[in-house]
Amino acid sequence: GIFIKDVAVLKKIGLSPIIVHGGGPKIKKKLSELNIKSTFIKGLRVTDDKMIDIVEEVLVELNKQIVNALKNQSCKAKQVTTKKYNVILVKPEKKELGFVGTPDQIKTNVINDIIEENEIPVIAPMGLGNNNQTYNINADITAGAISKKLKSRRLLLMTDVEGVLDKNKKLMSEITSDIAKK
Repeated sequence: GIFIKDVAVLKKIGLSPIIVHGGGPKIKKKLSELNIKSTFIKGLRVTDDKMIDIVEEVLVELNKQIVNALKNQSCKAKQVTTKKYNVILVKPEKKELGFVGTPDQIKTNVINDIIEENEIPVIAPMGLGNNNQTYNINADITAGAISKKLKSRRLLLMTDVEGVLDKNKKLMSEITSDIAKK
C-alpha cells in the first residue's frame, strides 16, 4: 500500500532505505489457526521449538511479499532472512523465553553490499545463534540495533503500538535522544 509507495519514492530520490519488518499480527493469526496459545513475558513472545518454525515461516513469507510489492513499484529489493543473507547473530534472551534473542553482531558488510547493488534490504527480525538455531527478535529492537550499527541518519518506526508516553500517560509526538535517555 502507501508504505511501499513511500519507500519507493525515497529510493527514487536517491536515499537508501532499509526495511526491518515485524509480523506480530500475522504470527498471532497463524498460531490461532493452528490452535497454539502464546504467552508473553514483558511484551516478548515465549517461543518454543515448534513455535520458532512457525514464526520463521510467517516472517519469511511476509518478507517475500514486501520484496515483491517493492518490485511492483520498480524498486529492486532483496530478502534478508535467516534462510537467505542472514545478517544478525543472536545471543539468547532469557531461558524462559525460549528461542528469543537479542542482536549480538550485525553483518553490516552484507547490508552495505545490497545497498551498493542499488537494492533495498528487507530484513526479517530473526537471527541465528549457536548451531545455526533460528531466534525470534523483537522488530523494534532489531531496527534500532541495525540503525545504530550503520549509523543511520533516521530511524522511522511504524507500529500498531501507540508510541512513547510521558509520565501522565500522554502520547509524546516527538522525542529527542536527551529526553529518551531520561
